[in-house]
Amino acid sequence: MKYFNIPTLVFFIFFFFISLPGFNQEKQFTIPNNQVFKILSSSKSTYIKVNSLNSNILQILPINKIPYNSFYQDIMYYKGFIYVFLPSSGVLYKSSRLNKDDIELKFNRIDSTNLLKYNINCYSFISNDTIFNIGGYGFWRWNGHLRYFNSDYSDWDIIKLNQEFPIESDYKNPSIWYSYDKKLLVSLNYKYGNEGIIDNSKRDDYNLIDSVIKLNLINKKWESTGLLNPIVKDLIKKSYKICDLDSGILINSNGGNIYYLNFLNNNVFSLKQTSYKYLLTSKILDFPVLWVDKSNLYISKSLTDDSIIDININFNHFNRINQKIYLTTSNNIYYYIITTLILFSFLIYYLLINYKKKVRSLKFTKTFSVINNDIFFTEIEKKFINTLMDNLEKFNRKTSVDEINKILGIFNKSLDVQKRKRSDIINIINTKYSTLNNNTDLVLIKRAKTSTDRRMNEFYLNENELINVKKYLLDKNEG
Repeated sequence: MKYFNIPTLVFFIFFFFISLPGFNQEKQFTIPNNQVFKILSSSKSTYIKVNSLNSNILQILPINKIPYNSFYQDIMYYKGFIYVFLPSSGVLYKSSRLNKDDIELKFNRIDSTNLLKYNINCYSFISNDTIFNIGGYGFWRWNGHLRYFNSDYSDWDIIKLNQEFPIESDYKNPSIWYSYDKKLLVSLNYKYGNEGIIDNSKRDDYNLIDSVIKLNLINKKWESTGLLNPIVKDLIKKSYKICDLDSGILINSNGGNIYYLNFLNNNVFSLKQTSYKYLLTSKILDFPVLWVDKSNLYISKSLTDDSIIDININFNHFNRINQKIYLTTSNNIYYYIITTLILFSFLIYYLLINYKKKVRSLKFTKTFSVINNDIFFTEIEKKFINTLMDNLEKFNRKTSVDEINKILGIFNKSLDVQKRKRSDIINIINTKYSTLNNNTDLVLIKRAKTSTDRRMNEFYLNENELINVKKYLLDKNEG
């Protein structure tokens, strides 16, 4: 009788439990009609996204199923209906047609997906009768996928773009602007996320690339417009997004100012001393639910609160400041400043590296054992090298962290101590070996990320030095 092997069985069990919650997700909800939806029912706009400075407040549907009850809910108004999308999944609900006189509002689930955790922190929006979400991250990596809801079979598909730029939606990092009228999405940055490239071992997948990019939703093409102005970058780090306006985003700076980043003319504007400036700078967190209808900004304490404030945002309320959002080669003064700073940084880095090498060499002669002008490896260092050599020559594999910890006798120590001890002995061995060979760039012991967990390292000897290193492992009387 043929049995499943263990890995196959584990896979099917995992797949079963991951799929189960998707099939059991609630199909319908009936909730009280609230003042926010009543106002939206009278809107003359085609598309409005209801945002919040506190994502928990937007959990309007009383979802109980795990893990969906922990997902925040994106609320979008479109042509008389409310759509509720759950980022981190493909779950999508559609309301009955809005009517301010209705007491209740019904929501029906319109998707049939059960995938989850592949688009955490994605950005959702509606364009040309189609619901989209883009970017976010999953278990493996950040991604720049543009996904659309295919109503023909109630599932999500991916639209191919000319490039993949991993982006994310985060009000604490106000970097995305979407215009329904202009069919345009702009991001102030994107993340390293493509793990299918050659030699990405030196890249940090969580580092932001400060390049302003825009996606044309008509031809589905990304285009880079320029380098994010470092001054603007520093500004948005200390700000959060209030809302999208017709040409850009409105942000609240921790310094007590309101700025308007106009992406169409590439300028930054500061709010004048208007009647509502104090409200937006000091009291906006008390009214975390907000949306824009034409030029009016609506703010409320919650979705169920009847006290809604209406603010008319006029472009004449802002003063232009002398800053560009993004820098291009035409911004000569900025371009040359940035280029000079980059080149200067590389020069400082190069000089610093060479200085450290000289200091390390001097420190070596003072610290390491030197007998009759000869340098020797200690017994523990020899054991370390021999273990790496045996694993490479006899078993054709690298040496794990656990094996090294046992050699050094630090298996029961804290992770910080283990890491420091491993690093110290590797640096000592490499410095001794490079000094013995009169080559400061020569490295004997190398490290690499494990194939199963990119957070962990494995260690191995430089294969080009296998023959040469053996003579240094002999005792002096053996030589």
